[in-house]
Amino acid sequence: MSVIAILTHHRKIEDSTIVFEVIDWLEKRGHQVIAPPADRVLDFRPELRAEVRKLVEETDFLIAFGGDGTILRAAEYVYEREIPVLGVNLGKLGFLTRVEPQEVFEALEAALSGNVERDRRMLLECVLESKGIAHAPRRTTSHENWVIFKGGVVKSFALNECVISKTAGERMISLSIFVDGEYFLSYAADGVIFSTPTGSTAYSLSAGGPVLSPKTEAIVLTPVCPHTLFMRSIVFSSQEVLKVVVNQEDQPISVKMDGKRVWKLEDEGEITIRKSDRYFTLLSFGKKSFYTIFKEKLLITKADESLGRRVKSGRC
Repeated sequence: MSVIAILTHHRKIEDSTIVFEVIDWLEKRGHQVIAPPADRVLDFRPELRAEVRKLVEETDFLIAFGGDGTILRAAEYVYEREIPVLGVNLGKLGFLTRVEPQEVFEALEAALSGNVERDRRMLLECVLESKGIAHAPRRTTSHENWVIFKGGVVKSFALNECVISKTAGERMISLSIFVDGEYFLSYAADGVIFSTPTGSTAYSLSAGGPVLSPKTEAIVLTPVCPHTLFMRSIVFSSQEVLKVVVNQEDQPISVKMDGKRVWKLEDEGEITIRKSDRYFTLLSFGKKSFYTIFKEKLLITKADESLGRRVKSGRC
């Protein structure tokens, strides 16, 4: 028997019966199904409720129903033990939720028998140090193993990105970047984004950053509206340690991990970003490759594909 956790998108569960069909399918085969506190599935199946500690310690794998945002929520529960995650797409095309509802039972058979690929994704470790750090909670499922807060030091993690930015309505911020202890450059900007290869198709891409294959390991630095003619992203080795020094005392700085865990530095401070020792494990079953999803997600046209086929066949 396996212990399988369910995580659902809070708005999409009412529009789909597949979540409940999966629960019934698993229970009929003798598996224990659990869900974290506050998940919407508990409105319909309250007996599935499990405390976070039980979920973290006992789950064999987690099924996330929703989109990529649901996967980011799942990361908060699974990173400690690298519990594998199967993402079922209930919305728009997702980079991480690759299993379509019509494929879910085939995917579950494969996952339960171990016949799926384990796609290990790099995580960022982010350490905040300041005399004044305030937690600005948004709707989040963070628990004690994901965010560690001790006095003027906060340690957290990100699957997509760590964003350091001005707070709403404030002026640009001044930041200095160090690489392995050596001063590199300074920005006057609305903020900077440090992304993983997984996060390179998210906020960093919208800010003009490059797309990295999820099979690589690197850290992408992308400035947000810098007051300079140099606006290019920079790709660092995953072995390099990056440090951001906040150069102003009279303006709070916002630090967001995956857009969910939000902190404010009320005084001058430092943020250290490095590759985490842990990974996020995605069960890869979907029949679409990353590059197929990339084309569809970013609306590469049929005309572009037609040209590509002509080039490949030598007719162009």
